[in-house]
Amino acid sequence: MARSGRRYTDAQWDELCSDMERLVGRLRRDGPELLRRAAIATRSGYPTTASGFRAIGGGALGDPTGSTAAANTDEPHRDPVRQAVDKMVSTAAEAAKLLIIADSSRAKARPPVEAEVERGLPGCVNCSRVGVYEPAEKAGRCGACYRYRLRNAGTDASATVIEARQNRRAPAGPRGAGG
Repeated sequence: MARSGRRYTDAQWDELCSDMERLVGRLRRDGPELLRRAAIATRSGYPTTASGFRAIGGGALGDPTGSTAAANTDEPHRDPVRQAVDKMVSTAAEAAKLLIIADSSRAKARPPVEAEVERGLPGCVNCSRVGVYEPAEKAGRCGACYRYRLRNAGTDASATVIEARQNRRAPAGPRGAGG
């Protein structure tokens, strides 16, 4: 596992993501079959008889080895297949939780405007005309456009006004260009 603060190159990051995709693909492919195998009353993953059922009459006479194996299936620590599948499921669940945390960190690291767009927050109808995203606060407009409309008898800000407002913000960092 990488130490905190480790810097990855694009190639290393791509390899890490490819490894995760490959492993998830294996789990997705093999998981259902392994879950079924663990659920069968078995020992070591094999049915007690060829049909998967015990012999009529209790099974001890019809299949003594299978009966002995099946008798131990309620003890997961004695069933290596069930034990391995339990470990697979619990580890995958832990990995999913860690990926949720990683995705949350990814979202926090993104510029605020991109994060807002990603969350599906509606944007200002005026600002969007000039390719700028500002979160809509009231009546489909950002705070600045809404106040402009109130001060100007219901008239929306022109593209020139919006661009001038964006240019004034530029020294503090561009906000929403593209998007």
